[in-house]
Amino acid sequence: MSKFVIFSTELGPSLDPQSSTTPHVYQVVFDTDPIAKGNYDPYAGTTIRGSVIATLGGVVIQDFGSQIQDQRIRISDEAAMKESTVASLLSLYEMVSTEHYFTDGYDCWLVEFSRPDGFAYRRNLISSFYNAPMFDYAINLVVKDHENV
Repeated sequence: MSKFVIFSTELGPSLDPQSSTTPHVYQVVFDTDPIAKGNYDPYAGTTIRGSVIATLGGVVIQDFGSQIQDQRIRISDEAAMKESTVASLLSLYEMVSTEHYFTDGYDCWLVEFSRPDGFAYRRNLISSFYNAPMFDYAINLVVKDHENV
């Protein structure tokens, strides 16, 4: 069973939302963890804002500090999701300005899907040819907070 889950926020953060005695309003469990053959980067993007501007007299260094909202989580895999899982993720992606929790089983983040490139999918033709219809996918999440659980 996959540890990768996107779920609703009403019960709070969790590293194992699947074992909750009270069901979440929604919970999408990935069909496979993208660790082995997919791509998973929970620290895509930079959380430090600033710039270095060349001037006639040297440089001006601007340091605006750390902004957790600049962190991205990028996940992708090939032939790794069933059509029902894709449909569930698509319904979450279509929700406007909605926060979700995402866990990989080791960390939990409060996230929103990036716009416009938060979720993309396509039927994998090789697996479909062999009568096992699976989908390739790419997810891009905006981190709003890292939860301590």
